[in-house]
Amino acid sequence: MALGLVVTVVLAIAGFAIGRDASASRPHVHPGEAWLSTTVDGTVNLVDGVSGGSAAKVPVPGALGHDMAVTQQGDLVFVRDTVTGAITVIDTAQLTAGVQIPHSTETSVLAGAGVVYLVDAAQGTVQ
Repeated sequence: MALGLVVTVVLAIAGFAIGRDASASRPHVHPGEAWLSTTVDGTVNLVDGVSGGSAAKVPVPGALGHDMAVTQQGDLVFVRDTVTGAITVIDTAQLTAGVQIPHSTETSVLAGAGVVYLVDAAQGTVQ
């Protein structure tokens, strides 16, 4: 009987110790890791990775009802209006739409390795 109690206590302690670090093996999701566009109201939304809800909503000038492509590079967010080609830079510190750059609808925003490129297939240019 005493041996059964000792085994139960040891297993309970081991289960607690192992279970306590179980979250370390799960991927860590940080709030505000994704920006998604909303065509209906012409906004981009900062999505909270924990709740899945919108942490911030930024209106994109002239994009109401337009499809948008969102590219993030570090603290910079670029929103390309697929209808007009305009590229809007989101000020992530102020959560406002900043500079809007006119481009053709053939322009793509590519990001990686700390660099952002504007590739215009119609004109054959890379900026």
